[in-house]
Amino acid sequence: MIKNMKKIKKSLFFIAVSIFFALLTGCSDNTPIYSEYSSGEGYNIRLMVSTQEVANGGSFSVTAYVTDPDGNAVPDEEDSVVFSSSASDVDFDDEEADIKSGIAKTFATWEDKSDSEDPDAPTIATIIGTYKGATSYVQILLVTESF
Repeated sequence: MIKNMKKIKKSLFFIAVSIFFALLTGCSDNTPIYSEYSSGEGYNIRLMVSTQEVANGGSFSVTAYVTDPDGNAVPDEEDSVVFSSSASDVDFDDEEADIKSGIAKTFATWEDKSDSEDPDAPTIATIIGTYKGATSYVQILLVTESF
């Protein structure tokens, strides 16, 4: 019974966090994308990226929500969430962001560096967030200048 209550509380908590992330990013033409799970033992991290696709020269926000092994939001920490991307052309304002009340946030930009005479096709980039062994990721589409 207590185990089921914990699962229900955790589910309600993640629904509330999703609503918070939607309000945090405001209205946009493109829907935010959320990570579905977190891997690793102990801590849990969920990512939200403000858009599913980024055009050449575009920017987007990346927000991480971090919980401890008991499902509680991690308080302000000296340790940071580390953000990275599978695409080398994605530049983060802060590759390491401090956690404030369970949330770490950064912004990223992407610029198409392909040759305009022989442009690259749009590509999928994996945005990754890690914290104390927990890892989460989302995938976004990088739309090159030629498309």
